[in-house]
Amino acid sequence: NAYFSFGTALLNNHKKTIETFKKIPLSKIFLETDAPYQPKFGEKINKITTIYEIYKKAGFLKNKKIEEIQQQLIDNSFKFSKKFFDVLAPIIIDFTGYLFVNSFLTTNSSLL
Repeated sequence: NAYFSFGTALLNNHKKTIETFKKIPLSKIFLETDAPYQPKFGEKINKITTIYEIYKKAGFLKNKKIEEIQQQLIDNSFKFSKKFFDVLAPIIIDFTGYLFVNSFLTTNSSLL
């Protein structure tokens, strides 16, 4: 159930990164820029607009159109968000409930 995120290392042709990227199913991948960090070779900073180049490179490496990459990453985002929310929602609700009860007891101690 892990997801993997790739960025400018694909553009910089890091051999092991590209080998790994090719092995991982697109359904388990995210793409990112890490802007302004991890720039392309020869550049001082990474721009957020580099994401388009990363999508193009990902499409080339996976032999897919950019639109297919985009749609799959949207699907991945929804799946990840649902898993993330399913895990965190009970924790957030429990914590919020704890804060509410604690706050109520603190402000209404005369009722105890």
